[in-house]
Amino acid sequence: MEYICKCISQEVGANRFTDLEKYFVDAELWDWMKVCRAIAKKPENSTNRSLTHKLHMDHPRLNGPKHVKAWLDSMNIATATKARYLGAIKSVAPAICQGVSYSQKNKSEPNPFSQTEQDRIIECCDGLGFETYMLIDLWLHCGFRPGEARALTCSDFDPVSMKLSIKRSMTADGRIKSTKTGKSRVIGLPNHVATSLGRFVHGFNPGQSLFLSIKHHSNWTRRVWKPLLVRAGVKEDFRPYRLRHTAITAAVQRDPRRIALIAKEYGTSPAVIFEHYLGFIESSIETNPTT
Repeated sequence: MEYICKCISQEVGANRFTDLEKYFVDAELWDWMKVCRAIAKKPENSTNRSLTHKLHMDHPRLNGPKHVKAWLDSMNIATATKARYLGAIKSVAPAICQGVSYSQKNKSEPNPFSQTEQDRIIECCDGLGFETYMLIDLWLHCGFRPGEARALTCSDFDPVSMKLSIKRSMTADGRIKSTKTGKSRVIGLPNHVATSLGRFVHGFNPGQSLFLSIKHHSNWTRRVWKPLLVRAGVKEDFRPYRLRHTAITAAVQRDPRRIALIAKEYGTSPAVIFEHYLGFIESSIETNPTT
């Protein structure tokens, strides 16, 4: 039975098995194989790919809501990830997901780095190379998403106007796609950042990637980012996404009445800015009522 299961699981990705194979395997095994086959037919993305891998590894019994929830709860993953997996399963087998949900209503507000933490992080980049310093300093000012950082090339930087264009994103496996909003945007850089970036890209070819080290985001986070934060004395919330939160928070605090323009510059919507950064907007207005 184990050999048959292994053979058929290898066929899932290629979609080479039919309903006839269910007569050769245990009914409980067929449950996960039906879901796995359906997931394999969906458009490829990180959620579908990782879910398919877990289905292959675990061979879970998925013939009802209790089994689906028990399997997802057994994983040591974030609630948001469980919700994405559940959504993928529900899209191909809604009947076995009835009544199962993972709420994100209590999602915490952004946790930007303080100015002291930012200074310590930049200071501790010493010894890690110019690329690491440039990536983090640029990230703190531009607030791009990880996929957008991976896709940046030398031609995206205009040293004359001191602006950086965010035109595309790159998946973890190297596929180029559009940005999250489907639109490109241009971000103005402070003088010192533009000067440093100009020195960094000197000698680059126009289409050359700016930051090769972040091509494999999870490896960069583990090898570079987390040790850097520990060295800087930042011992909680190691997500690189905090760099984006920091950039947006700084923009909101500088001019809380430019929400529409800030949203456009950072590739999001005014509604999202108000939803996540309302506390920073209100405190900035109270501190500088004439801003």
